[in-house]
Amino acid sequence: MVLAVIVHPIDTDKHPTIPAGYRWCAQFGTNPVDVSQYLNAGWEPSINDASVTGEMVASSVFKALRIMSIECEYLGVIQLADDPIPAEEI
Repeated sequence: MVLAVIVHPIDTDKHPTIPAGYRWCAQFGTNPVDVSQYLNAGWEPSINDASVTGEMVASSVFKALRIMSIECEYLGVIQLADDPIPAEEI
């Protein structure tokens, strides 16, 4: 099992109801389109804020898994240059 934080800018043309900024998502795996793997996600105004918030969530998940003796590899923050979320998704 792998845990990662995916951070990317929001394409406001595809997602006009979401303000400009950055999405972060703590998730199992590294496919940002697979919402079934999301643990928690949110919005921040800057890439640094999104990275820090995502890491706070991921570190809590990682520690909980360790306490339960569940093996997990933490990949850290993966910053994408483009918004991979399809227009019809959130």
